[in-house]
Amino acid sequence: MIKAFILDDQDTNIILLKSCLARFFPDIQVCGSGIDPLEAIQQISSTKPDLLFLDISMPELNGFEFLQKIGGHLAPEVIFVTAYGEYALQAFEFQASGYLTKPVDTTKLVLTVNKILDHIRQRKVLTLIEEGKQDHADREGKKLTLPTQNGLLFVAADTVCYCSSSGNYTVFHMIEEPRQLLVSRQIGQFEPVLSPQGFIRIHDRYIVNLKYIKAYLRGNGGMLVLENGTELPVSARRKKLLMQYLV
Repeated sequence: MIKAFILDDQDTNIILLKSCLARFFPDIQVCGSGIDPLEAIQQISSTKPDLLFLDISMPELNGFEFLQKIGGHLAPEVIFVTAYGEYALQAFEFQASGYLTKPVDTTKLVLTVNKILDHIRQRKVLTLIEEGKQDHADREGKKLTLPTQNGLLFVAADTVCYCSSSGNYTVFHMIEEPRQLLVSRQIGQFEPVLSPQGFIRIHDRYIVNLKYIKAYLRGNGGMLVLENGTELPVSARRKKLLMQYLV
């Protein structure tokens, strides 16, 4: 069963979407819904949905601010459902898996959800495999299990220089060959795995290995220079946490 959460400031929109999901997707369980984004933060934290249907224009918090509040560690697939078409580009910058405009076209809804369900099912299978391998991986020296297009790859955490987001994928930049590994998971899913192993999220798009930081350049958020010469931006909201590690 795949869990979904619906956040929209209009009850009628929630009711209509629930009805469509019940009709076309019996394997989706709506584990929660709400019209208040602040209350929904706690609900999502406890229910941990696989899929989030998210309005953009809401009181107190808009959809983008809401995603920043819940953080990448929850990492649901996100479908924006909004009356406004002009937010589409910004939505995909937030790694949205889908974008639907109101009134929602049933055909577009079904096509969008079906595409995302395939990804969620694949992720669940890989998660089960990874959990089964976890004890062994720990004994082998903190190796990471990375699902690539060729299968599962096990790499030592200290061979990863940094990670960068590429939509629904994450690129692992290594200190040895192969220099780049494309992994079929969003970067937010790796943050709780990598943080205990000496990594830090410096930007919505980047997680770096503290071991390979060479210099920090001042600025609004600043820039990190890594041992291999790569320069990465630090977002202003993540600068304070980074400085706690560096100073």
